[in-house]
Amino acid sequence: MNNKIKIFLITGVTAVLLCSCTSNEDLIKQTEEINNQLIEVKSENAELKDKIDELNKIIKNNDIVLNDLEEKEEQEIQEQEIQEREQEDKDDEEYQHNHYQQYQLYQEDLSYLDTIVEGKETFTTYRNIIKNFGEPKEIKNIIDESGAYLHGYFALVLYDDIEFVITCCGDAEDPFYITDDDRVTRVDITGNKYVLNKSYFLSLEVKVGDSADKIAKHYNNEIIDSRDKKAYSMNQVIEVLRDDEDSFKQESGLYFSGTMDTGLCLGMVMLIDDNGLITRIIMGLPTAG
Repeated sequence: MNNKIKIFLITGVTAVLLCSCTSNEDLIKQTEEINNQLIEVKSENAELKDKIDELNKIIKNNDIVLNDLEEKEEQEIQEQEIQEREQEDKDDEEYQHNHYQQYQLYQEDLSYLDTIVEGKETFTTYRNIIKNFGEPKEIKNIIDESGAYLHGYFALVLYDDIEFVITCCGDAEDPFYITDDDRVTRVDITGNKYVLNKSYFLSLEVKVGDSADKIAKHYNNEIIDSRDKKAYSMNQVIEVLRDDEDSFKQESGLYFSGTMDTGLCLGMVMLIDDNGLITRIIMGLPTAG
């Protein structure tokens, strides 16, 4: 091999080696640049994360403030409702107190006071029934077929030991809808939990389960056979505004009468079983008496 060829080969190898070295240096530089860019991106990401965390804290604080405002507003609404209910109760108590002052403590005939049981009004509004006796166990619908109440719609409101028939004002969609101001038109005491007020029954605590003969003698009354002609008013009180009277009607009873403060007749029937005991006390108006 001559010298020219050797020089050419050496020059070529040297060139290749030089090119290779140059490429490695560039690669190193590019790698360093990429690493530097990655470092900058990580730094930017860290700053962005810090900003996001700060925004989340602000959002959380805003949520807390908003919840506090909502709770405060709800509390204010509840307090206002409580104040309104307390005022309504106060007004009702004042009305009842003034109402009672119109009557003597003892009457020769039954009166409004005799419809009070355990200090609770019975011939009152639906609102006061809920206030005095709590939420009912059940409510049944009644349509008056007798015409005594112009074929009205009524609700039978059931509790343990006492039942109320209430006039339903209703609306176009539901004729049996009960408003707070709808009133009681009949009361049935079905158990011994409730004792009659001592306005008329001054000397005795009269309740379901008592001896009918004892009550009749004490108040100079007589036990009436339900088939007797004299039982007309008694049967009216028993049957009016109930479609289930066959389930509780007895063959005899005691009948007391009087007048409500509104001028309507008040009738009270004490149904008597075969053992001579009171099974149910019914107070009704206005056809009684």
